[in-house]
Amino acid sequence: MSLSFTYANRTVFDILGDSIIDARGRNVPLKTVIHAFKVVGLYFSTTGSESCRLYTSKLVEFYRTYNKNNLKNPFGVILLAADRNSGNLRDCLGLMPWLALHPMEKERQRAIQEKFSVTKVPSLVLVDGITGETICEDAKDKIIDDPNGNEFPWKPKRVKTILETAKICQTFKCDEVAVPFSAITGKIVCLFFSAHFYKCPPSHEFTPLVHTMYSDLKLRGENFELIFVSTDDDQCQFEEYISGMTWFYIKYADIESRMNLKASLAITECPRLIVLNEKFDVITSEGGLHLREDPTCKDFPWPPKPVHELTSKHLSKLTKKRFLLYVTDGSSAQLKEAETSLYGVALKYHEKGEKQDLFFFYSGKVENGSLVRVICDQFHIDMNAIPLVAIIDPQSKQASVLNDKVTKYTIRDFVEKHERQMFPPK
Repeated sequence: MSLSFTYANRTVFDILGDSIIDARGRNVPLKTVIHAFKVVGLYFSTTGSESCRLYTSKLVEFYRTYNKNNLKNPFGVILLAADRNSGNLRDCLGLMPWLALHPMEKERQRAIQEKFSVTKVPSLVLVDGITGETICEDAKDKIIDDPNGNEFPWKPKRVKTILETAKICQTFKCDEVAVPFSAITGKIVCLFFSAHFYKCPPSHEFTPLVHTMYSDLKLRGENFELIFVSTDDDQCQFEEYISGMTWFYIKYADIESRMNLKASLAITECPRLIVLNEKFDVITSEGGLHLREDPTCKDFPWPPKPVHELTSKHLSKLTKKRFLLYVTDGSSAQLKEAETSLYGVALKYHEKGEKQDLFFFYSGKVENGSLVRVICDQFHIDMNAIPLVAIIDPQSKQASVLNDKVTKYTIRDFVEKHERQMFPPK
């Protein structure tokens, strides 16, 4: 079992281990470091990159200036360098006022990169110095945008807080009319992040589905509103795009609200359809996938379920999160048995909400090229013994298979044993 698999869902401090090193390569107990800071920055870099070198100088300047002005609440930085040469790392550390993960700890380095989905350097992630929970995943750009640290540590604002002050509008008889916050309170709210199709061709294909969804739900009398949040580069594209819209939108000039919504909901691509409940908490961040699979909105607002029949809309979870897969022979009886057998243990994880770290799927035994077959082939799971149950970790590329008769009781014991192996008592 690889280290990244063992620590896949532990805090970043668990993954870092007991100690890190200083500029002379001496071990420093990790606890003494993190207990001194409320906020810790994880700096992913390399000594051989010019862009990293230039950014490091900005980060050092920010670090020294901020901590000088905030002596009671300083923040710390831990360097996670991709260098294999420890000499290069020590030379680099000599220019930096912070500590680092040892260059030989490649498995820990990889596990942390996977945990925060870091694919390029330089990158800077801010975490809570006590819990290790993520505060800001894109702090690199924040330091450039806010060099004085006025908003540090740049914790994303709650969606409700942003919408309360956002300039929400609607076009009425060719005029732009302000919409009060009260018009969306107590309702299901869909936030549609998109851009003019010249900039974002996928939006050109998806927007007609949104038009149909809006019309159908309004005709049904659903208590909901739709708000367009533009990711266009200029106002002309924005105005051309909204000319065919009948729903609400955030005023293009209200850049702060648009950017804050993108940051709070981690929007990195368009189009995206986010569905919020009456308290402005996220029901689903995959509204686009649901709308494509359910264009008549029969299951709107698509609340998450403890157990799902596996389809392509779940791909985003299958590549990032641990999941249990129950493969059946495809008969109605076995599909129903799978859903029923998984429900009890799945509910426990479903109740974790946004912190859910194990998802539950079932499916029928299907032909070559199907999603189930692809998954089983990728993780070397023998599909000849049906029904089968496996827990799969896409980050570590490992799978555990239940080697017992499949019942709801053996599934429960299998999951509990798996959790004990991953998270042994400290």
